[in-house]
Amino acid sequence: MDECGLCDGPGFIYWYVDADGDNLGFGNAVGLCADAVPDNFVPNDLDLEPYCATNDTDECGQCGGGGPEPNYDCAGNCLFDY
Repeated sequence: MDECGLCDGPGFIYWYVDADGDNLGFGNAVGLCADAVPDNFVPNDLDLEPYCATNDTDECGQCGGGGPEPNYDCAGNCLFDY
């Protein structure tokens, strides 16, 4: 029996929050028993963009965005003063 009461169980495993549902975790590890892991926890801390499920935040900070329009900044301001 492991410390969780599971026969031949792995004991406490470290789990990380998966805030965006991409199966990549981040943040501080939480030790949990293998049979008591809440939803949205995964056994890795590989998420570089924890709040963007597609992991492609553009230069304006928008998840899955295409960046600013040509000749404009992220706020929609024209970059050229004619």
